[in-house]
Amino acid sequence: MQGILHPLNKVLTIILSQHWWLPLLMVLVLIPISLTHFTLFHTLVEFFAVCVAIISAIVAWHTYVLAKNHYLLLLGCGYFFIGSLDLGHTFTFKGLPFLEHDSGNISLQFWIGARLLEAILLLIAPLFIYSTFRPRNLIWLLTGITLLFCLAIYNAWLPALFIDGQGLTLTKVISEYLIILLLVAALVSFWRVRGEIEHRNFVLISFSILLTIVAEFAFTLYSDFSDLMIIFGHMLKLLSFWAIYVALIESSLREPFKSLARDANTYDAVPDETLVVERSGIVRQVNEAVRRLANMGKEDCIGSRCHDLQHDPSIAEEDCEICLSIRTGKYLTKSVFHNAIQKTWFEVSLSPVGHGELSLAMVHVRRDITEAVEAQQRSETFNRLYTVLSQTNKAIADATSRQMLFADICEFAVEYGGFKMAWIGLINNHIVKPQAHAGDESGYLRTMEIRVDDSALARGPVGQAAKLNRVVCVNNTQLDADFSPWRDAAKERGYLALAAVPLSVSGKVVGIYTMYSEQRDVFDDEMLALLASLGRDIGTAMLRLQERQKRLQAEAKIQQLSQVVEQNAHAILIMGTDFKIEYVNRAFTVLNGYVLAEILDKTPDILRSRYTDDDTYEGINRTLKAGREWSGQIRNQRKDGSLYWALQSITPIRNEGGDVTHFVSTSEDNTDLHDAQQTIAQLAFYDPLTNLPNRRLLSDRLQQALEHAQRSPDTMVAVMVFDLDNFKTVNDSLGHNYGDELLKHVANIFQSQVRSEDTVSRQGGDEFTIVLSGMRQIKKIAQIADNILQKLSFPMNLSGHQVVIGSSIGIAVYPNDGQSHDELLRNADMAMYYAKEEGKNNFQFFMPEMNKQAHHRLLLENKLRHAIEEKHFQLFYQPQMDLKTGEIIGTEALIRWIDPEQGIIAPAEFIHLAEDTGLIGQIGDWVIETACREMKALQDKGFPKIKVAINVSAFQFRHGKHLTDVIRNALVKYQYPAELLALELTESILIDDVRETLNILNVMRDLGITLAIDDFGTGYSSLSYLKQFPIDVLKIDQSFIRDITTDSSDKAIVSAIIAMAGQLEIDVLAEGVETREHEAFLQAQGCDYVQGYLYCKPISKDELFSRWQKQELTAK
Repeated sequence: MQGILHPLNKVLTIILSQHWWLPLLMVLVLIPISLTHFTLFHTLVEFFAVCVAIISAIVAWHTYVLAKNHYLLLLGCGYFFIGSLDLGHTFTFKGLPFLEHDSGNISLQFWIGARLLEAILLLIAPLFIYSTFRPRNLIWLLTGITLLFCLAIYNAWLPALFIDGQGLTLTKVISEYLIILLLVAALVSFWRVRGEIEHRNFVLISFSILLTIVAEFAFTLYSDFSDLMIIFGHMLKLLSFWAIYVALIESSLREPFKSLARDANTYDAVPDETLVVERSGIVRQVNEAVRRLANMGKEDCIGSRCHDLQHDPSIAEEDCEICLSIRTGKYLTKSVFHNAIQKTWFEVSLSPVGHGELSLAMVHVRRDITEAVEAQQRSETFNRLYTVLSQTNKAIADATSRQMLFADICEFAVEYGGFKMAWIGLINNHIVKPQAHAGDESGYLRTMEIRVDDSALARGPVGQAAKLNRVVCVNNTQLDADFSPWRDAAKERGYLALAAVPLSVSGKVVGIYTMYSEQRDVFDDEMLALLASLGRDIGTAMLRLQERQKRLQAEAKIQQLSQVVEQNAHAILIMGTDFKIEYVNRAFTVLNGYVLAEILDKTPDILRSRYTDDDTYEGINRTLKAGREWSGQIRNQRKDGSLYWALQSITPIRNEGGDVTHFVSTSEDNTDLHDAQQTIAQLAFYDPLTNLPNRRLLSDRLQQALEHAQRSPDTMVAVMVFDLDNFKTVNDSLGHNYGDELLKHVANIFQSQVRSEDTVSRQGGDEFTIVLSGMRQIKKIAQIADNILQKLSFPMNLSGHQVVIGSSIGIAVYPNDGQSHDELLRNADMAMYYAKEEGKNNFQFFMPEMNKQAHHRLLLENKLRHAIEEKHFQLFYQPQMDLKTGEIIGTEALIRWIDPEQGIIAPAEFIHLAEDTGLIGQIGDWVIETACREMKALQDKGFPKIKVAINVSAFQFRHGKHLTDVIRNALVKYQYPAELLALELTESILIDDVRETLNILNVMRDLGITLAIDDFGTGYSSLSYLKQFPIDVLKIDQSFIRDITTDSSDKAIVSAIIAMAGQLEIDVLAEGVETREHEAFLQAQGCDYVQGYLYCKPISKDELFSRWQKQELTAK
């Protein structure tokens, strides 16, 4: 019993709480009035109800901008028009002077109209919890209905509801029961959406409906207008209207303010200072961050002026940019200001809060960005210092004297580094003497003295940098005790910080580079490290200038020797240690064609030919830089482009200290001797017919490849042994000349399929060997072998004779198949014989584990080729249905491989292989022709003239002209209408060469063919492509359909695709539809067509025709 009474008590608590004293008091007052003066009673009740209805409408209308609740707006506005009809009922009630001769029939007609409108509104209101409408449209609709009803009453179009002396008519009673039925349905409707409505409001609305139902039942029982039932019914009506009024008040007024309160609490979770500010600048809400940083309570903050609480105190409020944005209600993004009192940088953003274009207040967010600003300032200083370093390095490269270098470096520090002054001094007799300066020096250097000893004048940053050989800085010249001898002079000139950089030559500090800044705390550890690097670079430059001076002296001596070598018969070249040419003799000019002026200060690279590799030049450089002599033979190029072999030696020249100052190159033309040696080597190491390495050179190359692989354990070496199939037949039937031509053609094919670092060798006869070095994947080795077989399979033209040959290939791989070259060659040879036993024209790996996969692929490919020749394929068709009509509108042709041994082989097992090998082109041509022929035959037997969709591969699409010809020929051959043919393309096809794709698609469209994107959503199409390409249909991939009833992401994606296609006027077909739930969802979203096992699996053409005859192909 308690389980029943407890919820009842909750309902009574809600109903009798708070606002109910007024209607209950009204009831108590009206009871005695009803017993003495019924007309007054009726008028008061109705006026009360009308006022409640009008107030409800006003509240709902004016709070709609905050609540945005369409179903409450519908109820509020609806009750206004209900109240209007009730007002008509009141004024025409029997006993009032407005209609003296009416029996009360007109009043009852107004009554029935109001109750019908009320019941219908309550019935449909829950529907607008999820739906929206334009409020003004609602007003026009309700106004029209009300006026139409009044017109019907005025013209007496409605039947009589009350007859004097007889009472209520049957029409009146039936109308009341109809209203009761609608109210019961409304109660059920609200029950179904009770979870979407606040519990209190659901109880109030349900209570109102129940009161109205009881009242309507009472209005079927009276016989005259003063009957007790009519009094009882009006009392219930009064309470019913009040319940609706309270529900509207709760939802329309209380909830928006609850939402505002929740938003206010949310601000406390924001780490930045966040305020809600009126347009007048008064603070109305602050979060915890504002209160904490201002050290103020919430009451103190609220009501204060935002400018005083948050903005730059040095700027008046009327001049404040942020306050101006608050007053105008405009967005403000990242306005930055500095609070000098707090020594803090702030960033402020504003966004308006309001309805529509009306701004009511501003959300004010302030963030402390001091660390970021200071980091930016440090970064800018650091970047300027990098610029100084860069410019200094350029000056170092161009400097010809130490004094010019010092002057440039000081200028760079001031111009690019932003320093106030910079100077460089050299140490002489323990005193730092200035050599160059730049910037605002103002006599500072003339008045100061800096020493490098134990005196007080050596304790400053310059003296310490010289003594410690490290960068020393002072970040505040006014506070540093050791800087006191120079403090006043620095303060007078604005030198607030400085850094002293030691300049070292050969490990000894010889000078100091000093920079002064007009800002304090400029130098940090990173900058000091960068300055240390700068000091090292300057020291290096000083050393280089010293060496340059010495080198100039040595060059003078060399000039004296130049006359000695000028008449030498050998080509002589002299270059410095930087390898730049300084002298060539006359013999050099005769040999190479260059005079000294053309190659002065250039390197010997000018003689380098394309035949000299980088390793050779790097070896020469390493030898010379080590101070050793190099000699050897190298292929050079003359000025006219001709080549010659030079027998050359390069010798370093040393000074008295043993240091290398120059290099002398002596060379002579050795071309004739080299060519003779090459001819001998060619005969010894190369096959004279094909110019390929012979067995001897192959052995050397293979050994080198194995040694390289041993140094790189992650690489392999593959040895391929070839034996040409049917070569003997060609040689015997056409002659040896043709045989030789065939061998050269095969050699060219082998070389075209390998890399330059690989070796192709002819062993003799028709046997060839290939060494693949540095391989990382077995798959790549198999691919190269497969490519060679493919190339060999094409007919070869031997002087007018068409010859077709193949090859048996054996493959052995280091390190798994052998460690030595002999073992690898032997195992590869064994694998080659195994390949011949397997039917020739194939390749075999030596290891069974590796051979199994390659063997299976080869068998499948051979079987597939055989299947294409024997046409072991069959098309199955899966119907496509119209969701609106339920009728079949098309089919998709799906290929099946019917193997005599294995039975049906699914496309997943052979389509990828067909695409890799190019066989997909032949298969695709067969599918197009077969689909046109079979569908034409079915349609001739009476089958509907529907479209057949054919999948087109990327291979077919890349051969667009051939594809177009095949389609056009099939359409003509079988007289199949182009408009009944659809091509399904994957998204990846469309983005490959967009211009060519568009041309092919336009040709297809011109033929009248339907174009569809298959598996849409899984590829890379963009909206721009969909707009650009002439696409008719989007097929949503079944991966999105499968979980559409449970996965919200799939729902959203499918809905978005359908909506997008609708905007682009493209039809949508969903594939993989397997359940009625799938169908219902797609139908609700406006999908056009469907395809899947729910309607029919792929079936043969005969079964398709049979099921159509049995009328089984339908979505109904």
